[in-house]
Amino acid sequence: MKIGTITWFRYENFGTALQAIALQAFLRSNGHDVELIDYKIPTAKNNRPSKTKDLYHYEGVLLRKASGITDKKALAEKSKKFKEFISKNCNVTKYIESEKEYIEFCNNYDVLIFGSDQIWNPNWYHPFYFANYEEIKTPRISYAPSFGVSGVKGEDAENIKNALNRFEKLAVREKTGVEIVKKLINKTPELVVDPTFLLSEADWRKQESKNKSKEKYILAYMLTDNKNHWKAIRKFAKEKKMRLVILPHDGHSLIQSKNVIKNAGPEDFLSLVDNAEYIITDSYHALIFSLIFKKPCVLFERHNPNLSGAENSRIYSLLELIDKKECLHNFDTSEINEEKIITGAGDKLERIVEKSKEYLKDATKEFSNGKR
Repeated sequence: MKIGTITWFRYENFGTALQAIALQAFLRSNGHDVELIDYKIPTAKNNRPSKTKDLYHYEGVLLRKASGITDKKALAEKSKKFKEFISKNCNVTKYIESEKEYIEFCNNYDVLIFGSDQIWNPNWYHPFYFANYEEIKTPRISYAPSFGVSGVKGEDAENIKNALNRFEKLAVREKTGVEIVKKLINKTPELVVDPTFLLSEADWRKQESKNKSKEKYILAYMLTDNKNHWKAIRKFAKEKKMRLVILPHDGHSLIQSKNVIKNAGPEDFLSLVDNAEYIITDSYHALIFSLIFKKPCVLFERHNPNLSGAENSRIYSLLELIDKKECLHNFDTSEINEEKIITGAGDKLERIVEKSKEYLKDATKEFSNGKR
């Protein structure tokens, strides 16, 4: 069966790239012909100011600009690695230049699958992320898209409601997403795991880079700048007497004194996580891969929960799924509590991974039998 998938994959973020190749790899392993649809929507239509930025964010931006340490060569190497990773692991359509051409492409598939990542976040609603066009007749299935927020209202709610009513099968990634869909269209979607869980530990090891450290180290990967979090990280590494290796994202992570790896691609990320003694992060996907590779993980709350639009729901949902809600280090804490280190996921996660695989297999089988 010919399947078109719609998700983010051009953005140079480790989780974004890895979730995109994971869904395609799983579908291919089940005998399907799969393509990522390459259509970049107009920026002006889908980017609104984030409601989660606080003083730490702006401090981080200023630090990055003031430090003048942006390494153009390293960033170019990183960009090349991301492009090569997607090219090696995914079938991607030609670049689609218009909505008309996008509609024509969609109608050439047997089914369209939407997800994962925050493609359904109302802050950047666009018909592309739902194939919300009357002219598209291809059946639509969602697999683990995230809304990223706890609720949807106003014009966003009406747009998303109309789009969801076109779907034959619905599955989302977080419990908040389940509630949003139920409220909008009075249907209960399946709760499924992020696509990265669809591949095994052994599958992911095949994707790792060959560069491995002989020295024990702690890996820190922080998406949101918070000087108190960094204070806790440095103290923890000092107490453990281990080298601190940093995958930088912004501000404070860029100005750490040493062991900052600015040119890492997805394969390097996998290798660094797999070979670390501890993972320290506020990243959803870094938590996922610490679970896949069975690595002790210190998890910080990424966004201030008191801010409107805080995007913490996916972390909360995953922690609840693995019965580790008490293991989250609260936003702005400056101490790491070793009793809160996440050391395993348990059987509950394994069960929902299998359930998620069955959802995809059953949904695609249904449409391969000619149901339109």
